[in-house]
Amino acid sequence: MPVYLHPRDPLESTTPQYHGHPWLYGSAWAFSVETGTHALRLMGSGLFDRHPNLNIILGHLGELLPFNIWRTDHRSAVAPRGIDIQHSFGHYLRTNFYLTTSANFRTPALLNTIQEVGADRLLFSADYPFEDMREAAEWFDRLESTTTTTSRSPAPTPKHY
Repeated sequence: MPVYLHPRDPLESTTPQYHGHPWLYGSAWAFSVETGTHALRLMGSGLFDRHPNLNIILGHLGELLPFNIWRTDHRSAVAPRGIDIQHSFGHYLRTNFYLTTSANFRTPALLNTIQEVGADRLLFSADYPFEDMREAAEWFDRLESTTTTTSRSPAPTPKHY
């Protein structure tokens, strides 16, 4: 049974880097950074070495991890700084994590995520009630024609409510 690791706002007392910039909190930035960091901490703790069949679900196309996992692996190999795990961070991401599309309806980001972890590790999700289910479904339904007609699709214009 997988465990879903869901974001939340970090405590203000532990995140001075966000002070004075309230827009960094929440789903615009802090959710992904804080949840992705927590996932890396779980990987780096040896948790998946001790429990290799443990699976965790991360939303929002992996909370930025697919886009930076190569650099994380590369830098920790060059300067391990005490890391003692049996496999690379990328290995754990591809083996012990499932990712959802929730609230990240950007086709190039999806393609990067598929290339990094594989389509069999990706789940469709809309992030209801925070995102519109219809918008998510329409984006998903357009994927085949978008990915076969162009290598770069324009980013959807975010709706401001």
